[in-house]
Amino acid sequence: MNIICVYSVDTYTTAPWTMSNDPTVEKPLFSPTEIPFGLSAISSVLNAEGHDVQLVVVNPSTPLEELFRDQIEKHKPGLVALTAVSSQFPKIKEVTDVVKGIDPELFVFLGGSHATLAPDDAIAHETVDAICIGEGDHAVLEVARQLGDQGWVSGVPNVWVKHPKALESRTTGARQATEVTAISDLPHPDCQTGTTVEDKGAFELERNPNGPFIEDLDSLPHVDREMWEPWIANPNEEVSIIVGRGCPFKCTYCANHALAKISDGTFVRFRSPEDIISEIDSVSCQYPEVDRMYLEVETMGADITLAHDLFAKLAIYNTSRENPLRYWMNLAVHSSFMKNEEKVRAFFTACAKANVSSLNIGLESGSERVRKEILRRPRYSNKEIIEFSRIAREHGVGITLYVLMGLPGETHADYKDTVRVAREMKPDNVFLSIFAPYPGTDLYETSVEMGLIPDDGPDVISERFKATLDLPGFSRRRVRFENVLFWFKVFRGNWSFPRIVAHTVKAFIRPYRPVWAFYTYLSRTSAFVGRLKRWYRVKVAGISPSYVEPTKVNQI
Repeated sequence: MNIICVYSVDTYTTAPWTMSNDPTVEKPLFSPTEIPFGLSAISSVLNAEGHDVQLVVVNPSTPLEELFRDQIEKHKPGLVALTAVSSQFPKIKEVTDVVKGIDPELFVFLGGSHATLAPDDAIAHETVDAICIGEGDHAVLEVARQLGDQGWVSGVPNVWVKHPKALESRTTGARQATEVTAISDLPHPDCQTGTTVEDKGAFELERNPNGPFIEDLDSLPHVDREMWEPWIANPNEEVSIIVGRGCPFKCTYCANHALAKISDGTFVRFRSPEDIISEIDSVSCQYPEVDRMYLEVETMGADITLAHDLFAKLAIYNTSRENPLRYWMNLAVHSSFMKNEEKVRAFFTACAKANVSSLNIGLESGSERVRKEILRRPRYSNKEIIEFSRIAREHGVGITLYVLMGLPGETHADYKDTVRVAREMKPDNVFLSIFAPYPGTDLYETSVEMGLIPDDGPDVISERFKATLDLPGFSRRRVRFENVLFWFKVFRGNWSFPRIVAHTVKAFIRPYRPVWAFYTYLSRTSAFVGRLKRWYRVKVAGISPSYVEPTKVNQI
């Protein structure tokens, strides 16, 4: 079957005032690290099963009608598969409307976190035929098979599907999904038990129960990266390698606590080090210029023993290479680990040997009260995480902090604690976000109970960069003000003044989409970037114009 997979981004690659009508010139993704693993996994599974998969990436400047009319006429798909988080859902709805307008008979299948966490909202959209709840690797295969065999879908685990009332026969006795032998020898569960059909007036909605989580991640094919190349501006930049799925922690702002409940079986799973390194080697051969890889996992802290095993094998692998690769990853820390200095030092020694040059650490808040009572973060004291960061620097491992502000129940005093702790940790960088209430999370429900959600709902388009909640102890205006000043307060004396100014300017303009689009367009234009670098070196840094920039291998 011919299948079109659709992904949406909010970055402009063509100036909004000079929108190109040629979608082939669009490069919405800056580097391979922006590839979404959910859609990538599904695309790879479909390709491995013999389906012809075409990828389309859209952004705010994409001429949807022209693009999809051309794609549908050229490939004649039987299925259009899309993914969306809440912020992407408005654009994805536009896409489904256009697709159905061109060919009303096309089957539109939506997955992603919005469909999983807000299924009633997702399935309610008129031009969505079915949604996937949770993992879609097996579900999308069965949907494609049934569409090819019989032209309609029924009884597929993890899937809600609309049925026209005229087709009474296809809901009488839901079809048991067939065994997926190409990627796993495990058969699909029989969804006839627990399947419900609800009368929605114009159609019937079939809700199938969820199958178990996929236990053996090694059984899944590696990501097909070639299909993403036409949409990536810099395909030879650092790439991402999936390490595992699931998170053991129950942070209230995150969807993982909800995702863990949707299926039976083990939620936190890892690929074997051997399979990970096999993909690393394959990607390295495919893209020999790549010298840094992001090991994608919710947290390596979920299994420190496995982390040590992986690091040891990465170190051995690097010894076989002329140019060793560098790696970076996420790590959620907790007191049971950080209070043991010997274990911490052993961990960073292993990081250094494996050439793990950087870790992403979720501080989120410097207020211990906020972390404990509001976020329900893994337990650790400010003293422990500051010491942890100091030891990381001793071993040459960089730290990027993730910080949230504008949380329900947070006060300005709590935020000042965040600034103080972040400054004392002396991180290499900080990813600062203003809290966005995601439907399906505990903190969203808290926001509703406290009456903090605006009447028109949260602004999902500007999520993380625009203050949504007007808090009693931390007003929306004050949140916005502090978001801009954050870089001066945390990095003064540690960063150069121009670097602080650059981050401050970006924080100021980020909520204003047209201005941010202009900035993004310019910053991703190589000629402009080149001129800016040369100006900075000569005028600001005082570097001779004849200076030759060091190779990327020497840069961190």
